[in-house]
Amino acid sequence: MPMLLRRNLTCFYCGAKSELKRSPTIRQFDCKECEATNFLDENGEITDPPVAESAQPARYAHYVPARSPSPNLAGPDRSLFCATCLKNQHLLTQTLAAYLPPPSDPNYKAFERSYPEYRRNLERRYPQVCVDCAPRVRERIEAAGYAAKTDYLKRLLQRPHREMDRRYWTGPTWQSTIVYWAGWFWWISIVIHFCWSLLGAYAVKGRLGAGRDALFAQNIVVCSEQAWNYGMVQSDCMTAFPGEMRFSLISMVATFWWNNKLHAKVKGWTGGRLLGLRDHFLVQVLVVCLRVGSYWLLRDPIASRLNMPAYRGAHMFIACVLFAVSSSRV
Repeated sequence: MPMLLRRNLTCFYCGAKSELKRSPTIRQFDCKECEATNFLDENGEITDPPVAESAQPARYAHYVPARSPSPNLAGPDRSLFCATCLKNQHLLTQTLAAYLPPPSDPNYKAFERSYPEYRRNLERRYPQVCVDCAPRVRERIEAAGYAAKTDYLKRLLQRPHREMDRRYWTGPTWQSTIVYWAGWFWWISIVIHFCWSLLGAYAVKGRLGAGRDALFAQNIVVCSEQAWNYGMVQSDCMTAFPGEMRFSLISMVATFWWNNKLHAKVKGWTGGRLLGLRDHFLVQVLVVCLRVGSYWLLRDPIASRLNMPAYRGAHMFIACVLFAVSSSRV
């Protein structure tokens, strides 16, 4: 009868029940599901693996990628952790190394999926840092972070004077020259189109001034005087700058790849990789299409077949888009 009342042993690692019954004579058993070895105390409860057992080579240790030897814990580093923390860290490392079966095992994928949960359970059972050691460890981490930041700042300040940054002092390269002039043409293109759209936002039909019945040769001077004196310009001003607008659009197409981080990048003043280039190119292509399409539609107020409020609104919209694009580059 006592044998019938005994409960089956349960695997600590996967939770599967064993065919074995609890017994004081059973001090360890292997789970048939996950093949992990469970160690029991005299009451049949799960206990820590014996130190001698945990020091043995792991079952699947030869499948674990090789790594550099652990640093020596002697000296100041050993004082960070107590004996319990060091033991738990050792047990965690040894147990994790023995968890995964060979890659050829049919259950390898299942073990791999359960690895994170398995590790969390182990870390709860074997805390890597106890409450007493936590303040010392936190203080050491903060000191190491401060030292790293100080060293980085020192290297950053000394960088222009180092031999590897001789390019900083030896003048421009052909890459930096291209990027420099591309930036100038990009900004000139934006300014020309912005001014043209700004004039279009104040365009009216008819003639302005005393000679409103006469035909004037519109140019930048006449259109600027009209905008200054009357707060509006004749619609003829929109057709007075075809050469400038073509130059603006061609410059934009040729320099759509430019951004304000390239010069520092090609000169070597900044390291790392430029992020967001895909989004940048997508935005620039959309802006180029918008500018070309808007000029084709709005270059002649009469041919556009838009009423003047809609015509002025379209110009104001383009001016706002160009202002937003240019503001993002400052």
